[in-house]
Amino acid sequence: MISAQFKKLLVALEHLTDKQTKDVEKYLKGDNLIQPIIAELEQRMIDEPECPHYYSTLIHRHGKAAAM
Repeated sequence: MISAQFKKLLVALEHLTDKQTKDVEKYLKGDNLIQPIIAELEQRMIDEPECPHYYSTLIHRHGKAAAM
């Protein structure tokens, strides 16, 4: 997301109703089962970066896979 769009989003959040605020919080917390797994994998890459294919600390990016 572009920085200017993000700032507009933050300003818009100030005008949400209580129900809308709770809905946004619920969405961001991720009530589905996959969200905690994604968060754990992302944190693992921050704490100890490692190539998931070669299990190496040398990470090289060559193109994209599945739009990632």
